[in-house]
Amino acid sequence: MQPLAEGYNLLASPLPLDLSLADRQLTMELGFTGGTDLDNADMIQMWRCDSAPGSSGYQSYLLLDGGEAEFRHWTETNDSELRNVDHDKIFKPSQAFFLKTTEAHPDYRAR
Repeated sequence: MQPLAEGYNLLASPLPLDLSLADRQLTMELGFTGGTDLDNADMIQMWRCDSAPGSSGYQSYLLLDGGEAEFRHWTETNDSELRNVDHDKIFKPSQAFFLKTTEAHPDYRAR
């Protein structure tokens, strides 16, 4: 079990596998908060240099809840098309990331 506090949490992969947001069970169906902006939704931040040496800054993902089924998923914050990345294997075994939650999840189990 890996309890999550409200706000920023630093996480790493518990398995030596590439994992997706769905694999890690970071979904609205399991209690995470979607929204339409970074202030009212859960968010992931990953250091860009881990996947693209020489780059800097963070790649950010927003748990989008636009009301309609086609707009209830994780998406990159800079993606104007709001593509669904729920099943993209964005988590690498040697990479940590920040998860910002709008509320605590004391019973979260790291996947």
